[in-house]
Amino acid sequence: MITSPFNRNGIPYFVLAGQVHNSSAYSLADLETAWKALSVLKANTAEVPVYWGQVEPQKGKFDFKHLDEIILAARERKLRLILLWFATWKNGSMQYAPEWVKSAPDVYRRVVTHAGNSLWVLSSHCEANWQADCAALSALLAHLKEFDGQKRTVAGLQIENEPGILGAQRDHSPEAEQEFAAPVPAELLEPLKQAASGPVRAAWLSAGSLKQGTWQQVFGPHAAEFFSAWSVARYIDRLAEAGKAAYNLPMYANVWLAENGWRQPGINYPSGGPVTGVLDLWKWAAPHLDLIAPDIYIDTPDTFREVCQAYARADNPLFIPESAGSLGSALNIFEAIARHRAVGYAVFGVESLLGQDGEVKPEAKALVESFQIVSNVQPLLLHFWGSDRIQAVIQREFQHEQVFNLGEYTILARFFNAGIGGWNHTDFRHAPLDRTQRGRGLVFADKGREFYIAGAGFSLQFRRRRSEQVEFSKAHDHFDAHLAPYLFVEEGHFGELGNFITDRTRNGDEIGSGIWVTPDVGVVRVKLAE
Repeated sequence: MITSPFNRNGIPYFVLAGQVHNSSAYSLADLETAWKALSVLKANTAEVPVYWGQVEPQKGKFDFKHLDEIILAARERKLRLILLWFATWKNGSMQYAPEWVKSAPDVYRRVVTHAGNSLWVLSSHCEANWQADCAALSALLAHLKEFDGQKRTVAGLQIENEPGILGAQRDHSPEAEQEFAAPVPAELLEPLKQAASGPVRAAWLSAGSLKQGTWQQVFGPHAAEFFSAWSVARYIDRLAEAGKAAYNLPMYANVWLAENGWRQPGINYPSGGPVTGVLDLWKWAAPHLDLIAPDIYIDTPDTFREVCQAYARADNPLFIPESAGSLGSALNIFEAIARHRAVGYAVFGVESLLGQDGEVKPEAKALVESFQIVSNVQPLLLHFWGSDRIQAVIQREFQHEQVFNLGEYTILARFFNAGIGGWNHTDFRHAPLDRTQRGRGLVFADKGREFYIAGAGFSLQFRRRRSEQVEFSKAHDHFDAHLAPYLFVEEGHFGELGNFITDRTRNGDEIGSGIWVTPDVGVVRVKLAE
């Protein structure tokens, strides 16, 4: 069973989501396109912002009517919601704070640069900022408990959005300067001493002989970013603690990654955010967060894998709340699920997947089909999550086949667009094979030599794994689909109770070229003989 903080009626589920554009939640009319796109995706969750400036236009006066309408609209469409709290931070700035906060910099103080300039960023060292944000967030959660506590349409809450400082490595305001010159808190030093490894410990060890003292003495060249990370993480953790006291929803922080450009904190990404280099520090500073979730807009397979490996930890399930509507995402979603045990995956700007005619844009077709494939195997994800019985099939550039072991079998995946002849299925009930798309999908090995396959652009052949002492048998041991010992091959789908429902049976010519899959098939179930 999947281990996830997000659940449906107390049962964890895989979050397959689309995030609406930043300003779409201001208007119910603008959300109509998002609802259509989410339906096309077969998504089960919508990620929708809640704007501090909209729900508290005047200090202490809250208006949640518009939010209630969004919840009802999602409920009508049988969608769960993850709400995104745009407040103190949105992409390293204060853009979504109310006017009464923006207009009172003497009260709600901002980050000051080393040159004395004030940034458009609220300071995490100003208690008035935290008090105002906390009051609004607590009011929001108290309202959600009353309005949605029984139905639980809202599955979780993202606190802030890509928090941190754009424009400086750290705050130089009087309050921040005083804290920076003070000893590093024991709450950070104690887990740091106990840590076996990690970037934060490595920086601590390399900074010099002083293992306690001021931030500069203890962390050397990393002091500014680590100082910002500790302050921002503590700020958000206190919000999570107060918010959960009002309504105990799963809560997380998302990340503007550092794995781009020159990797300069405050320049290429918000300094103080939970990037890979300070992830340990954030986990120590923010125990009330259920997880820390990377926004991954990186298509490069190696870098994508490195980021997933960094965030997929025993104390931090992998959840990707933002990704691009690209071919890379169409492939990487399967990598995240099978290799890194992701508990959820979302595409950003879901409305942009559709053209003005309401049809899927050609450049978004692959991503949409990948989401539909994952939706078709939801019960299998829940059942096999975290096991060694899930395999991703992913056709990377120049790849014409993939071989892997799963269960008792070695499996050969051949990709339709790799120039190999003879792999066109003869089933008139399905669209012709699309030889322009990359092969991708998931294979699940159930007990009793039974397999479930869903995907696009590939065909599978099975070979029983045997010891060297066993005599070779072409029918069982060679990749030859015509002689494969299938007990049955069925196309189908899963019912509401998670039971497999057979829609049609394949045999003869329809299995002569292996077990092929296309997005319109649904799920193929195969059982092999001894």
